Amino acid sequence: MPQITKILYLVTQSEIGGAQRYIFDLATNLKQSGYEIAVAASGNQELFSLLKEKSIVTYPLKHLVREINPVKDWLAYLEIKRF
Repeated sequence: MPQITKILYLVTQSEIGGAQRYIFDLATNLKQSGYEIAVAASGNQELFSLLKEKSIVTYPLKHLVREINPVKDWLAYLEIKRF
């Protein structure tokens, strides 16, 4: 029995921009090819809405922020490590 490849994409923000658009395109195309896809990002914005329409699992990360913040960076690391 073939094993399904799982891919987790991680991006700092869930608002639509260049990186988020690229992840959306990758995630939707690879899901159609039989991969198990999930996307994690901070917030719960447009990217997550678009991915949910395509039945792609999303994980909001509450501690992941764009700016450097040692405390939040550590908490984000622990959140991500759960995956």
